[in-house]
Amino acid sequence: MKPIALLLPVTLALACAAPAQEKAVDAAVEYINRAVAAQKALGQPTPPPVPGVTAKPAKTTPTEPDPAFARFDLNFDGGAPGELVRQIRDATRQPLNVIIPTDLESTDLPALRLKYVTVPQLFEAIEQSSRKTIYQPNNPNNPFGAYGGQAYTATVTSYGFKTAAHPSPDCIWHFYYEKPVSPPATVQPSSAACRFYQLESHLNRGLNIDDITTALETAWKMMGEDDIPKLKFHQDTTLLIAVGQPEKLMLIEQVLTQLPGQQPGALDPATGLPLARPRPVRPNFNQLPNPQKPLPPESPKPPSKP
Repeated sequence: MKPIALLLPVTLALACAAPAQEKAVDAAVEYINRAVAAQKALGQPTPPPVPGVTAKPAKTTPTEPDPAFARFDLNFDGGAPGELVRQIRDATRQPLNVIIPTDLESTDLPALRLKYVTVPQLFEAIEQSSRKTIYQPNNPNNPFGAYGGQAYTATVTSYGFKTAAHPSPDCIWHFYYEKPVSPPATVQPSSAACRFYQLESHLNRGLNIDDITTALETAWKMMGEDDIPKLKFHQDTTLLIAVGQPEKLMLIEQVLTQLPGQQPGALDPATGLPLARPRPVRPNFNQLPNPQKPLPPESPKPPSKP
C-alpha cells in the first residue's frame, strides 16, 4: 500500500492545479475512490477527506427502451396470459407476436395498473415480481436431513414472457412458467395378510355365509374402500379365509362379534384378532399355607374284664 499512499498527494495536486479540466478531475477522483476501496478491503484506515475535492458517484447510462415501442396505459384485472396479450394489442394498436403453450393457458396472472409503459418494461416487471424461492425436502422419508443428507433444496420459480432475440416490435415472445419439480412420492402400501375365521357357531344358529359376507362388503363400501379384501369360504372346515390389508381385515372380527349369539371379546389392535382369554387358575392345595394335617388314628381299647 506504500505506492498508493505516495501517489495520492501527487494525484491530488495535479487535480487541484487544473480545476478547469473536468476530465482530469474526474480521473483523479476515480483513482482516489479505487484506492480507498482497496484500503477498506485490506482493513487499513481510510485517509481523511481533502478540502476542495468531492468524490462523484460513478456515471451510469440508463437503459432506454426502443423508441419503436409504443407507450400505453394498462388496466388489467388479472387472468390468463392470452387476455393480457389481447389488452396490450388493443392499447398499443400494434401487433404483438406471443406464443402461449397449451398447458399454461390457464395461468392466473395478477392485476396490473400501469401508466406510460412499453411492452419490454411490462414483461420484465411481470418476470421480476413473480420470482420467489420455494424450499422442498430432498427425501420425504428423511425431512430433517438425518444420516448426513441435506434436508431441503431451494428452487427459484418465476413466470413471464421471454424472447430469444433482442426486444423489438417484430420479435416473437413466448410465455413460460418455471415450476419446482416435486420428488416422486414414496408410498409403501401395507403388505397383504391372510386371516382365518371359524364360522361354525354362527352357521349353527341359522345364519348363512351370504349373510355374513354381504354385511362385510356393505361395511367396506360405506367406508369408501375400493380395494376390499378377498373372501373365500371353505365349506368342509367352515372357515372364512380373508386376504387383504391388516387394517381392513380388522372389520371382519368386529362384524363377527356383533352377530346374534356371539359374545364380544377384546381385540388386539396390532393384529385385529381376539385376545386369548385367560385360563382359570386352579388352586393347588399342596401349596396352601398351614394345610390342615389329618388326625392320627385312634389306639385300640383294651378288652374289658369279665
